[in-house]
Amino acid sequence: DSFETDLGNAAGNAEIAKKDSTIIADLWKQVATRFANYGDQLIFECFNEIHAGDNWGAGSDAENVLLNAWNQYAVDAIRSTGGNNATRWIAVAGYAANIDQTIAHLVLPNDPANRLIVAVHCYDPYNFCLAPVSSDTNSWGHNAEAGHSVDGANEEYILKQLYKLRTAYIEKGIPCYLGEYGCVWHKTDRANAFRKYYLEFFCRAANLAGIPMMVWDNNGKASGGDEENGYLDHATGEYVGDPEIIPMMIKACTSNDDAYWFDT
Repeated sequence: DSFETDLGNAAGNAEIAKKDSTIIADLWKQVATRFANYGDQLIFECFNEIHAGDNWGAGSDAENVLLNAWNQYAVDAIRSTGGNNATRWIAVAGYAANIDQTIAHLVLPNDPANRLIVAVHCYDPYNFCLAPVSSDTNSWGHNAEAGHSVDGANEEYILKQLYKLRTAYIEKGIPCYLGEYGCVWHKTDRANAFRKYYLEFFCRAANLAGIPMMVWDNNGKASGGDEENGYLDHATGEYVGDPEIIPMMIKACTSNDDAYWFDT
């Protein structure tokens, strides 16, 4: 749909905003009606990374107000279809599903069922996790290589971001999940060792913060490249690249072992 980038146009034009609100309500009524009898394993997430044009950084006041309204339209439409949708969990996100923008500007919709989840995405630092080839960023963490890493975006930064979510939502009884996270394959064994460490650290940190997570897998290959985020071969179900990656991530994001701490 066009909503992913149309926010700026709609925020500045009442006719576009009215048209979009109608489409949002109609679309979600149709989707929700189709799946009304599905159980609670199905969660609806209203939108994906809504932003204005090519601006991924931050929305204007008007854009954030409109996005909050869009989330309300979607929730109202879903609830109106009844059945299991009357109490189904619904996820909502702020501008670009960004952690800081969501915390700063997302207003939870009014929901008679009180079953809303805050959804965010995190690929921090971007140059290491999604665009290493174009940026020559091939290391991460406390022993990252100068000139080949993103300053100020190592372990402490990841902990800060995830615990922001815990403070803003989890500790207030508001569910929150990472609807996307991950790190692309790099081109050298050394760089992929940093990648492996990043993924384990991130999963462990999110688990200890109480935040469930879903890795983004776009069927990318293990050859290394911007946005090549593959973990399973979608045709065969086989692991892509290092077969230890997925079991490691599952352990990191599920283990209750108190001895499994960051220094291990």
